[in-house]
Amino acid sequence: MKSFARFPLVCSAILLLSSVPVLANPVSDGSIHTHVHSYEYPTPPPITHCSQIVQHTAEEGWVDFDFYAYERYGSPGFGVDACQITFSWPGDWYYDVYWYEFPNGGTGTIDVNGNQATAYITYPGCPTTDGELFLLLRCSFAVEGYGAIEPLEYGNWVNVCSGGSFVDIPSFGGEAGVDCEFDYVDCDLHHRCHPVAETPLLVLEADPGESLSELLQFEVCGSSSNPCAPFFVGTEAWMSVDVGEPDDCQYPITLDIDTGNLPPGEYTGWVKAEDQGAGCTRIVLTVLDLTGIERQSWSRIKTNF
Repeated sequence: MKSFARFPLVCSAILLLSSVPVLANPVSDGSIHTHVHSYEYPTPPPITHCSQIVQHTAEEGWVDFDFYAYERYGSPGFGVDACQITFSWPGDWYYDVYWYEFPNGGTGTIDVNGNQATAYITYPGCPTTDGELFLLLRCSFAVEGYGAIEPLEYGNWVNVCSGGSFVDIPSFGGEAGVDCEFDYVDCDLHHRCHPVAETPLLVLEADPGESLSELLQFEVCGSSSNPCAPFFVGTEAWMSVDVGEPDDCQYPITLDIDTGNLPPGEYTGWVKAEDQGAGCTRIVLTVLDLTGIERQSWSRIKTNF
């Protein structure tokens, strides 16, 4: 049980819904970003700039996920008086529904349905943030294996005190238990140069001492003003990669595998492309055990029939 003070969950939003302010003129200059960090006591102070957001961690166990509103073109110090955030999480993660925080003096409820929740929050007195981020909500999850907190891409809203509202704004989640793939925050929402593996998983078999060669494709798209410069690597000593000439966004990668020093068994590695994020092909290689198996040529097999 965590020892820091948070608010008990009430899984009903009826009273709060009746008190949520009517949305004013919508504006499209906002977004919601999820900042991921390991559980700490006391709770760390909010971050203030979009470039400080971390969207991924390799950690498992208790991990905190902080939801921030970001005003892209506004000056630092904007205020928020209400918001709605709907988000989901992997079924094998544990969401501690009894421990969460509404920062900035917020009050409200979280309505939980399976592995999805909707937070309805108001901030009395319309507090303002010191930077370009406003901390809306903090939640904790016991992470087991790779997964992500995923806000609805559209449908969330933030009511700002200047009289406008961020309605159906882009919302970006956070990943934990990351083994290879991840993304970086793009505060301008361009999301360029994020590598994507066209083959997420490649399963191979080889005889002892056999060499294999496979062709993989990665998509890494940029622009004339923001060209990409991806770096490709094989994560294991028995792997090597050769990068071919890219065709537009497509990068052909030749993967060579040498099993000469590998005893029979199963091996796992990654072909990794990294630029403004990382995309990976997971390689599962089985080196066969041929002990007691007589290898025969095709011509000899034919003479047996």
